[in-house]
Amino acid sequence: MRCEFCCLVKFLSITSLHLAMVGEETQITLKRRLDSIGQLWNAIREFFYEYKTIFDLTFHALYAIEPLGMVILLWIFSKLKLGEEFVVLIASIFMALILFTRGVEKICMDSRYARYHKEKNIMQNEYSRLECLHTQLNSFIKTKLFIPQFSAKKK
Repeated sequence: MRCEFCCLVKFLSITSLHLAMVGEETQITLKRRLDSIGQLWNAIREFFYEYKTIFDLTFHALYAIEPLGMVILLWIFSKLKLGEEFVVLIASIFMALILFTRGVEKICMDSRYARYHKEKNIMQNEYSRLECLHTQLNSFIKTKLFIPQFSAKKK
């Protein structure tokens, strides 16, 4: 009995060690995949930031195509005389598709605005720094360097 218990403990410790090693490999693999997804997302964000017009036209086209697709599907199902449950199904799918498209557009817009505000803040900080340096330089010129004032001679 005691030997069986020792064997069970050894088996469980070896199994848990193996699972821990597999867990670490899984975490590393997951981290690599998340990093590659993050790089892809950054590339998409960069594209939408640089090409705003294409971004806007793409979503306007999607918003025009989605209702058109719904109308076509409703027309097809009405010709097939499949029943009202398919009309409800198509309307539900259409609403889910519109909400999904709107959500993706919002995420992309927020991402673009976040980058814009970040760059704007960097420029404002640089402008403030340059203003401060300009003030210091003017003060230095006025106090340390003597620049004669030219005045018109009286006749």
